[in-house]
Amino acid sequence: MRKRQIIGSSFVAVLFVALIWLMATIPQIPFRHKLADCTRRQFGFAFTCPRGTRFQLLLGTPPRRERQPYEGRIRITEAGRPVYEFPFSAASASGSNWLEGHGLTGDILTWAAKDGLTRTILPGRRYDVLVSFRREPPEGSSLWLSGLKRSGGGDLIWSRCDAP
Repeated sequence: MRKRQIIGSSFVAVLFVALIWLMATIPQIPFRHKLADCTRRQFGFAFTCPRGTRFQLLLGTPPRRERQPYEGRIRITEAGRPVYEFPFSAASASGSNWLEGHGLTGDILTWAAKDGLTRTILPGRRYDVLVSFRREPPEGSSLWLSGLKRSGGGDLIWSRCDAP
């Protein structure tokens, strides 16, 4: 009887370790979701954060020979409580090729932001975002959320634009 309990416990432990190993080896793939078009100097929208990690906010701009300067501030709240606020500009953004598949040049706005967006927004929670430009980006620009998710995940993101 005792031997059977030990074998059963060992089997459960091996299954647990195998499950942890399997979860660790499932590759994470990048995702990008368009949150809003940048059509006004100040605009707001709401979104529910999808499952994932390493979230970044990007400004997608139409490709141009010369980079057009822009600057502003983003404020993220949850149920009316401030969650994250930071300034951004073309000078402080990190360029990327993450939006090339959408015909845009991508600037990562949160790459150098203090404390990082990943520690701030949590999957499954709804956030309100207010974007204010002091210097507007080129016409046709849009704001995107990028991150990593486990392959095979079919998460959806919901967003809507609201006038402030």
